[in-house]
Amino acid sequence: MEVLITGGAGFIGQLLSRQLANSHEVTVLDNFLYGNKTALPEEVKIVEGDVRDLKLLLNEIKNTDVVIHLASIVGDEVSDLNQDATIGINFLSTNSIAHLCNIYGKKMIFASTTSVYGNNPGKDMKEDDVITQNTPLSLYAKTKLMSESAITNNLKNFAILRLGTAFGVSPRMRFDLAVNLFMAKAFHKEKITLYGSEQCRPWINVEDAAAAFAFVLDNNLNGVYNISWRNMRIKDLVEEIKRHAPDLEYEVSDKVVDERNYTASTEKMNSIGFATKKELKDTWDEMTHLFKSGAIRNWKSSKYSNYKYLFKKKEMQEALYTKGPIGEKENV
Repeated sequence: MEVLITGGAGFIGQLLSRQLANSHEVTVLDNFLYGNKTALPEEVKIVEGDVRDLKLLLNEIKNTDVVIHLASIVGDEVSDLNQDATIGINFLSTNSIAHLCNIYGKKMIFASTTSVYGNNPGKDMKEDDVITQNTPLSLYAKTKLMSESAITNNLKNFAILRLGTAFGVSPRMRFDLAVNLFMAKAFHKEKITLYGSEQCRPWINVEDAAAAFAFVLDNNLNGVYNISWRNMRIKDLVEEIKRHAPDLEYEVSDKVVDERNYTASTEKMNSIGFATKKELKDTWDEMTHLFKSGAIRNWKSSKYSNYKYLFKKKEMQEALYTKGPIGEKENV
């Protein structure tokens, strides 16, 4: 099967491209804003471009069987800096892809987020629970929900994966994600500050996230699915990490930066046969290996943080808003 992955050089995309290249003909469409082109398998076809380029999308979509759309700009801070650009990259490109998939009869698999559930504590949110455009708390989450509507209104052959907050090790390594940041600080014996500790949300290892897309593709699933490993409070998450890093120290600030507070049910996906495999202990072992082996020498480098990298230099800002970043971004 021929598969087009937008954002295929990103945090999830790098791993998914590897998984699918073993059994499918994979094309990656990415602008490689963060580099990582050489990290992709040799058998993967590379198209360097922008998901807002309608002509490029048309040429690639008509020649594929399935589009897995990962490309997005993620993170409240980045999304709010230029709302027009965020809407163009996150929503309008998705809308274009949905229309083109409809015209050419292609399947679309979309990377959404459980952040669409906003602030809904007290129940495990299910895929068919009613949510409106007022439910998400950030522009990022709103554009994802808008994109879901564009897909469901235009396509019958689609799958939408609402991913929990990601963590873990990838060739496109990131330390702007909560678990990765906590583990890096724990390893280097730096104190962690939690801005609120009672908020709960779903979490997912990046390898399991990639596996979920492969599972949906290979089993030809349609519909909306929550994808996560476990629902945990921020404080409980840090305590779990502390089990593997006893020297970890943290403090809780009265200032709450992120109001998201919800849990998500994965019963629908689990009932079909999908199960996550990666535990926090696995991630801790992999993370410490990166540091001990010298593979990561300066985890605070801006290249490991989407926000810092994109806005460190003027040319990065221009690239963001004139070319459009392709790949997953910050989701702490």
